[in-house]
Amino acid sequence: MNYTYYESSIGILTIVSDGEYLTHLYIGKIIFKDKKLNDNLLIFKKTKKCLDNYFNGLKEDFSSLKIKLDGSPFSINVWNEVSKIPYGKYLTYKDIAFKLDSKAYQAVGSIVGKNPLPIIIPCHRVIGLKNKYNYHYDKEIKQKLMALEGIIF
Repeated sequence: MNYTYYESSIGILTIVSDGEYLTHLYIGKIIFKDKKLNDNLLIFKKTKKCLDNYFNGLKEDFSSLKIKLDGSPFSINVWNEVSKIPYGKYLTYKDIAFKLDSKAYQAVGSIVGKNPLPIIIPCHRVIGLKNKYNYHYDKEIKQKLMALEGIIF
């Protein structure tokens, strides 16, 4: 496993790959003892270009990136559904559950909170009915990402 860093307007991002696919993105600087710091992977170069586009206000959808998700079939379905939310739009946890023909709104919320690739799988575009800015990392980060995309409540 390899990792690299990306400096963004919300702070340092740590990007992890198995060499071919993206596996994780962390908001914050993570130092791994069991992974190799490596800036030269093609997947990292492509990811950084997409992140440059995104943080420069372009409607990047990250669909050109090869990702590998590890989770239950329901988790992967949730993350795939979240990936379909267009730039500048948002859905509720209930909306996501409905699209998956489920009433497990809380399970959807929990899975969205465990998203291994935030920004790339835009979990910041999913809101709660009562708490619109709930976010695994920090509500200010969610507000910044939503404002970058023109999402204002």
